[in-house]
Amino acid sequence: MKYFILSLVAIVIVSCATENKQHSIVSGTLTNNSKDIVAVNGHGAAYELKVDKEGNFKDTLNISANGYYYFFAGRERTTIYLEKGKTLNVTVNTDEFDETINYSGDLANENNYLAAKYLYNEANRDMQSLYAKEEAQFKNALSSSSKSYDSILSANNVTNTAFLELEKDDIRYAEASNILNYETYHKYATKNDSFKVSEGFYSSVKDLNYKDTLAYKNSEVYRGLVATHLNTIISKKQEEDSTANYSVTFVETVNDEYANGTIKDNVLTNYLSGYGLRPDEHLEKIYSTYISTNPTKENLEKVNKRYNVLKDITPGKISPEFSFENIDGSTTSLKDLSGNYVYIDVWATWCGPCIAEIPSLKQVEKDYYGQPVKFVSISIDNEKDKQKWKAMIEEKDLQGIQLFADNNWESKFVQDYGIQGIPRFILIDKKGHIVSADAPRPSNSELRTKLDTLLKS
Repeated sequence: MKYFILSLVAIVIVSCATENKQHSIVSGTLTNNSKDIVAVNGHGAAYELKVDKEGNFKDTLNISANGYYYFFAGRERTTIYLEKGKTLNVTVNTDEFDETINYSGDLANENNYLAAKYLYNEANRDMQSLYAKEEAQFKNALSSSSKSYDSILSANNVTNTAFLELEKDDIRYAEASNILNYETYHKYATKNDSFKVSEGFYSSVKDLNYKDTLAYKNSEVYRGLVATHLNTIISKKQEEDSTANYSVTFVETVNDEYANGTIKDNVLTNYLSGYGLRPDEHLEKIYSTYISTNPTKENLEKVNKRYNVLKDITPGKISPEFSFENIDGSTTSLKDLSGNYVYIDVWATWCGPCIAEIPSLKQVEKDYYGQPVKFVSISIDNEKDKQKWKAMIEEKDLQGIQLFADNNWESKFVQDYGIQGIPRFILIDKKGHIVSADAPRPSNSELRTKLDTLLKS
């Protein structure tokens, strides 16, 4: 079972074997298992439980709080509920994970409810259809789901008041997220970009507390609600000023909405250590705003790691060098291309979005033929796939300079540019200075505008 919102809580590996009322005993049996361990993560900790040859596991976990955790078996994941001093036994066929998972022990009812709730959502929650509904039908569908959850609770004889309180809150948070998302997703589902919700549509969520630090720490669904709340505010600001930089708007909004503390620190850290920081003219402003929020030492280190890479590849800086094998067996370096603008496409044969850009790239190459622009494609395929790379170049009739990176993702050029995902496009001027470390894609008309401006200067 998989939720769509990523946890913003740092994970620490923990293991223990002492039994007392502060601990939760987790055991179980896996069939069709190929893993040596299963894992339980949550509330700032991660536990690894060894699995024997028969698929059995058991450990005593020193959990910090009662609540929801994640149980991992290979690539499969599900939400479980644990309490101090209570036991939970898990049995599951890993070939049919969601359909076969079953629980026994002190917390059997609570966890069998969670399993049944997931299957209900999987069978009944077509999100495209849900958001395409008109307002009244949409809210009726949400209400119907809540009633179904009540029925599932009754069917599983759940009477644990602590669990019921948590579950009631999570259902409310999830419903609020759906309501906040409705206008944006309804536009997409109905292809009606002018749609606006009616006055009073948000009345049921206007008094929600989006600044509950305890709920933020303990509930992934609440963290998702916070993200949705912020996205609603940011989207509105972007509509009012489409020229505003998204990352600047994001950081300023979080800074304005939240006092310094756990929520602000984690939201900003996760955004900026991922894709929020960009090697552009806004980098220093965003970074200085983040520093002013007094992040924890651990979170500051995460953002600094990203910032220290990006600050060296902002516009005007000397580009990192490369010297890679060409398709013809020779070697081509960036220095070899001096005197030309260089447009670099970092890609791989397994990358669908990369391949989708090929027709546009070939057209741009054709349109700028004879101009002082060199088009360079750098593959970060694994060495074992070099023949596949060569075959695709021939099959797709790829033009330009075709290079094969010396160590895929770990190639120094790739690392120096802080590349975390592909395709990635880079534009360098005639003297080897960076024009853009994150240039427009070939399918984006902004690339032609940028090239035309450079060629006229």
